[in-house]
Amino acid sequence: MCFMQDFLGNQQIIQLFCKLPKEALSHAYLFSGREGLGKRTFALKLIQSLQCPQGKILKPCLKCPACLQITHNSHPDTIILKGEEKISINEVRKIQRKINLKSQQSPLKICLIDNAERLTKEAQNAILKILEEPPQNSLFILITAKPKLLSATIRSRCQNIPFRPLKKSALKAEIAKIFPALQITETILNYADGAPGKAIRFLNDSEFSSEFKEQQKIFQKFSTASLTERFQINNQLSQKTLQEIQTLLENWLFYTDLELKTGTNQSQQWSKLAETLLEIKQKTAYKLNKRILLDQLALKGPRIQ
Repeated sequence: MCFMQDFLGNQQIIQLFCKLPKEALSHAYLFSGREGLGKRTFALKLIQSLQCPQGKILKPCLKCPACLQITHNSHPDTIILKGEEKISINEVRKIQRKINLKSQQSPLKICLIDNAERLTKEAQNAILKILEEPPQNSLFILITAKPKLLSATIRSRCQNIPFRPLKKSALKAEIAKIFPALQITETILNYADGAPGKAIRFLNDSEFSSEFKEQQKIFQKFSTASLTERFQINNQLSQKTLQEIQTLLENWLFYTDLELKTGTNQSQQWSKLAETLLEIKQKTAYKLNKRILLDQLALKGPRIQ
């Protein structure tokens, strides 16, 4: 049986790829699914195994120059774009130039685009042209937690591989194997929402878990605060980066969902607050003024009394 060490869940995807001979691979894949399901981990292991001279699919040696180069994003025939910000058409043009160059080290040219939903409209059009007429011996892997933000045409040009969350009981059992000495609380399981990566980060990253708990305290204060007090809280929050505020709003949505699951008598107010949080979080994608967005939340979000 084929398996990937330290990869939890989605065994059917592992089996699917393990049964494929290299020559039967599609020219383009779309790995979709929420954050923390291992899409990037899987993609990198797949790429290593394809570029490894001794490797079989999903079984790279992890010791040869090719494997190590991919780990450090320095392989001459492999392009890895993390997509930490908006991906411009200029980035896609660079990909196009590189993917059309003659291979230096291996017969296959591979391009991985993480956070593919961050491709601008112009960049999506450019990548679509490449996917419609892919260079010979090339492979594209697009990763996204938000496939609907990609054009339907791009999605149709890729073989979609959806990554699924684990059931709560299965996630708890798998995580317990990795952290046998730690208590896996209901809060952690609810926060992970079936995503092993999120649970592992909570348990393995003390700085992250401390920040998470601190954000929960601020949220509890914000949700019951007067408008004046909320503006005072926003004085501090506005010092954070936009990405930090996006994470904070995502966590606040989680805390709100927990309150709703308890069957609180104030469910209508919590629901309205959740709607407002989601609205503001969506607006952060347009890189609007942070303080204005936070103050909109202070004004529009109901006070929980």
